[in-house]
Amino acid sequence: QTALAMTSTEILWLAQNYLRLHPRSIRGDFDLLALSVGMTVESDGECLRFENQSILPFADAQVWQPPSVDQARVVPREMVTARVPEMQKQDPKGFGKPLGFPQSLRELIGLGEGLTPSGDDFVGGLLFAQWHLHQAYPYEVEWDQRAVDDLLEYARTRTNVISHAILRDHATGRSVEPLHHLVVALLQGESLDKIIQHVRTLCAIGHTSGREMLAGLIAGIASLK
Repeated sequence: QTALAMTSTEILWLAQNYLRLHPRSIRGDFDLLALSVGMTVESDGECLRFENQSILPFADAQVWQPPSVDQARVVPREMVTARVPEMQKQDPKGFGKPLGFPQSLRELIGLGEGLTPSGDDFVGGLLFAQWHLHQAYPYEVEWDQRAVDDLLEYARTRTNVISHAILRDHATGRSVEPLHHLVVALLQGESLDKIIQHVRTLCAIGHTSGREMLAGLIAGIASLK
């Protein structure tokens, strides 16, 4: 079954149905090998039609809405920070010391290999955490939008356009499906078993992207006073 994710931005990607949902992804059953770089694509509102006549219908597609936190069920922040040690244990390589937010993160932008460099994934996970923590604890967790905007503008010319777009998503609380499930589970005090399950699902994304996003999320949570 095809699932079409909502987006209001300029970058989308096609993904097979077995991959995790993301606000920028269009999932479906199609042959990726039939596509090539530079191929034009058109849409009539009911399908995507590629120049080689491949067609991806989405008239009956489902729009994915990321799970949201129920403010009435938000637990005390001490319960959230108490989960950090257990989440850290899921990565046998361990995590480094949490970095400051957000100015000291500039040196990480574009650092590392891959379509989304490791530094960007870490920063993205931290921004995602801070955004949601501010929503959950608005009078206790600061969110400096101007500082975040400055960081994103700095990142514009220091990483690739795809990674920068995803970084912007993280700064507005949008990310890949398992990261949403994880933050909801943490903020609503779900069982440790469920939290660890979401952690493992997140860590399985990409070569290192999931692990780096988790590291950023943990750094953001660890910054709670």
